[in-house]
Amino acid sequence: MYPSASNFASASPASAWWTVQVSGNTVVCSTTGNEFIRQLQQRLGVSVDGSWGPATSTALSRALKAANAPAAFVTAVDADATTRTLRIGSLIGAVWLLHRAALGPVPAGVTPSALSLQGGTVLPTWSHAPPKASSGTGITCSALASQNPAPAPAPSPAPVPSSDATPAPTLLPLPVTNVQSSLPPGVSLLPQSRPYATWPAVALIVGVSVVGVALAVVLTKPPAVARANPRKRSRRRR
Repeated sequence: MYPSASNFASASPASAWWTVQVSGNTVVCSTTGNEFIRQLQQRLGVSVDGSWGPATSTALSRALKAANAPAAFVTAVDADATTRTLRIGSLIGAVWLLHRAALGPVPAGVTPSALSLQGGTVLPTWSHAPPKASSGTGITCSALASQNPAPAPAPSPAPVPSSDATPAPTLLPLPVTNVQSSLPPGVSLLPQSRPYATWPAVALIVGVSVVGVALAVVLTKPPAVARANPRKRSRRRR
């Protein structure tokens, strides 16, 4: 059953499935392998036994040529009839013919890419009928549009600023540094009360006054008068 691997050798309902593109829509069709071959044999007008053998292959080749099917389909069916094997090319040719006949419109000149069988599909064995389902299942087709919602629209890109626009300045916070903790003991940046702020001025005034008094004393002292020694003079006379 879709979307698991397709199996044309199984009796499970909807085990054999394929997809086809019709008018831009993807359609999935499913059945069992035995029912698929029976439907094909009825369309070809050969014995309906659910076994794909030489008679089914030859009749399919003639029907494809008459319907102007793509040459690739006819070539694949003729090759399998020669080698007595059943490969996926013949199966796709049979799917194309069934859609043209009864399963729904297939555009004229359709290519193999419009019909798709999943890689790894299990095929029936040549001249051996796949097991039958407990009841006839027929072939059912349904569009996958509802199972494949449209993707969400992509978000619109952010507007690109003009090259003439001046970008607004970016203000960054300044780091806070504890300067007080890095100062030596006893030194502080904090404001201090100054109860003794006048003492330096007082000391300066007192010092200037003392120096002034000392200068005044020196300047007012009379000069000393040199006195001669009378004894020295009397000796020189002698």
